[in-house]
Amino acid sequence: MLTIITVTYNSRREIERFLLSLSDMLRTCSMEAETKIWDNASTDGTGEYLQSSQRTLPVARISLNRSPKNVGLSKAVNSEIASCNGQWVLLCNPDVEFSNEVSKILEYASSHPEYGVVPDLRNPDGTTQRSIHRRFPSFTRIFFEYTSLGRYSSRLLPFVRNDYKYSHARFTRPSIIEQPGGTFLLLHRNTLDLLSRDGRLFDERFPVFWNDVDMSMRARAEGVKFVILPEVRILHGFGHSVKNLDREMLLMLYFGKHGLIGFANKWRLHPRAIQTIFFLDAIFAVALGFFARIARRRSGHTTIGGAGRLNPALRWRIMKFWCSIH
Repeated sequence: MLTIITVTYNSRREIERFLLSLSDMLRTCSMEAETKIWDNASTDGTGEYLQSSQRTLPVARISLNRSPKNVGLSKAVNSEIASCNGQWVLLCNPDVEFSNEVSKILEYASSHPEYGVVPDLRNPDGTTQRSIHRRFPSFTRIFFEYTSLGRYSSRLLPFVRNDYKYSHARFTRPSIIEQPGGTFLLLHRNTLDLLSRDGRLFDERFPVFWNDVDMSMRARAEGVKFVILPEVRILHGFGHSVKNLDREMLLMLYFGKHGLIGFANKWRLHPRAIQTIFFLDAIFAVALGFFARIARRRSGHTTIGGAGRLNPALRWRIMKFWCSIH
């Protein structure tokens, strides 16, 4: 039996496509499955739609948990795993769309139950999505990926960022990858239990981001590997829920003690050094802004709108450092 787990937060449009495509797949493939959905206090009608879907989409066997408050992704997933019945557990985001190719994942996983298995994710326009599955993070990769200094340096050394995100990888057969995203991840129950700590797959200190990276680091310690199947293509909308978050809250969750810095501290990835490069990056951003203003004045472009467009970019780069120390 397959247990499908997803967590919604203001996902009304996405979860409708999710459930309709899932129901079509289950009817076509004659697959025994249960669908466990945790709604994190949505206010856009997601919860009401899910309640009605329990009646209108019986093939999906939807079990709905409507939380009175947003408890974060990690706690929600852990709670649903604790009560699931499937021998196989599929963790997925509500902005994915199912296809009949999912049966190929189950077929491969059945003969390789020791692996976690993921598909080749595609953008809604059908292009390959190379930003979810990555290599293990390192201080160097963090510098090149998350700082302006690193991104400018990538113009001379593009290999580091491209390698980190498998940007130019051309998977032609099942291949081992280091760190899969939790966007569409199939695990056998035994493997899931091996990766869990005190009954929790995700470390709840990382409520939204870095939880799947942390799980992958534990998988490496346990000898668990992950495989990408390029012949299975799943559409993924990419980050719909976090787009609704306040920008400052988003940066805090991603870079602060409940995100990157907490992760770096847990895995001894030099958190103080990371904070230092964020500080230097903020200075670099301010310097860029200063020289850009001078250049505009000399060229006669001194419109208020022009200056205003620069300020938000500077602010968020400085906020990244501020978040990292809180």
